[in-house]
Amino acid sequence: MRTWKQTIGVCVAALAFVSVMAVRPAMADEQDWGAVVAGEFLVLLKPDATPEAVAAAAGALAPAELLSPGSQFMRLLLDPSTTLAQLLNVPGVEAAQPNLLVEAADHLGLRHRFFTDYTSPVLTTSSTAYRLRHGSFGNAGLPGGAAGVGVVVAVLDTGIDSAHPALATRLAPGAYDFVDRDAIPAEVANGRDDNGNRLIDEAYGHGTYVAGLVALVAPRARVMPIRVLDSDGQGTSWRMMQGLARAQAFGAKVVNLSFGGDIAGPVSDEFIRRVYEAKVVMVAAAGNSASMTETYPAASVGVLGVAAISGYTGAPATFSNSGSWIDVAAPGVALTSTYPGQRYARWGGTSASAPIVAGVMAQIVSLMPGRVVDDQVDRLTSTAVIGATGGLSAYGRINAAAAVLRAREG
Repeated sequence: MRTWKQTIGVCVAALAFVSVMAVRPAMADEQDWGAVVAGEFLVLLKPDATPEAVAAAAGALAPAELLSPGSQFMRLLLDPSTTLAQLLNVPGVEAAQPNLLVEAADHLGLRHRFFTDYTSPVLTTSSTAYRLRHGSFGNAGLPGGAAGVGVVVAVLDTGIDSAHPALATRLAPGAYDFVDRDAIPAEVANGRDDNGNRLIDEAYGHGTYVAGLVALVAPRARVMPIRVLDSDGQGTSWRMMQGLARAQAFGAKVVNLSFGGDIAGPVSDEFIRRVYEAKVVMVAAAGNSASMTETYPAASVGVLGVAAISGYTGAPATFSNSGSWIDVAAPGVALTSTYPGQRYARWGGTSASAPIVAGVMAQIVSLMPGRVVDDQVDRLTSTAVIGATGGLSAYGRINAAAAVLRAREG
C-alpha cells in the first residue's frame, strides 16, 4: 500500500433496491454503523463463491446486484433485522458491511447548505472572475503551463450542467447517472426535502461547481461527470463504488470525491484499494466540521485527502477539518466556478479544495503517465509547504507550480 497515509476506511454510495434512506443502527452488532440504507448490505465474495448461492443462503429478498459482470463485489437486500454477524457466517462471504450513507462535504458539521459561507450568494453570467487567476488562489497557486492533455478526471457528485459554455467541450465519454440510472448525469432540482433536514435541493449545483474548478486548473484535461449524489447531497457506499468502477472502466486516471461520511467499511475499503492499485488517483474533501475527526473516503488508504485554506491569507479555513490523516491543503474560500444555467458562482469549502488538487494531479499524471500513484502523489506532497498551516494536514499547502515542475523533471 501507499506510504503517504496509514489509516484505513471509506463511506459513500448508492441505493437501488429501496428508495428510503434510514438513520438508524444497522443491526444489533458490536459496532453502531450510524446512518445506513435499511436492509442493504455490501458483500465481498470469496473467490470460489457464486452470487446466486450466497444470496440464497443469506435469504436475500431480491437478486444480488453485482458491481460489474463477474465482480466479487455485490449488494444484497435482506430483512432489516438481519445482523452483520449472521451475514458473515454465510458460506462464500469474505467481508460485509451495511450500505452507508454519505453527504456532499459541505453538508457535514457546521455547514448545512450550498452557499452557507455567504449571506448573499454571488451568481453571475460573467465568466471574468472565473477565468482570472485571482487572489482567492493565493500563493498555493495554479500550475504554470497547460499540462493535463490526455487525462480524464471523473467527478463523482450531483451531476453537471453539460450545456455550460465552460464545460460543454471538455466532457469525456463515460458519463452516467447512478441516481436516476441513465446516461445523462444532469443536475436535478426535484423540489423535495429528500433527506428530511428542512432544506430543499441544498446541493443543487454542487457537481457543476466542482467540475468547473477541475476544468480551470487542468485546462487540457477532460471531465467525466458521474452522478452519485442527489440534489440534497446524499449518496451511499454502493453508489460511490459504482461511480469508481465506471470511472476506471472508461479510462479516468484521476477521480474527485467531494463528499464523505464518518464511518469506514471493509468492503468499500477493499474496493478503493483495488482502484488505487490500478493506478487511479483518488482525491477527496476532508470535510467542513472544523474538527479533527476523520472523514471517509478522505482518510482512507489510497485516497488523497484535502483540507481548505484561504488563498488570500494562506491561513487555514475556519470551517476545515484538520489533522495528520489529511494529506494536503488547498484554496477553498471564495472561489468562483461554474454553476447551472450557464452561470458562475462564488463559494467555498473543502469541496472546492479537492477539485483544485484533482486538477493539479491531472497535470502531474499527464507528465508521468503509467507511473504508480505513490510516485505521482509524491510530486505534490514533496513540494507542499507547511508554513502557517501546521497541524491542518500532514504535508501542508500545495505549491502547484512546483509540483508540476517536479513532475516535468520525471
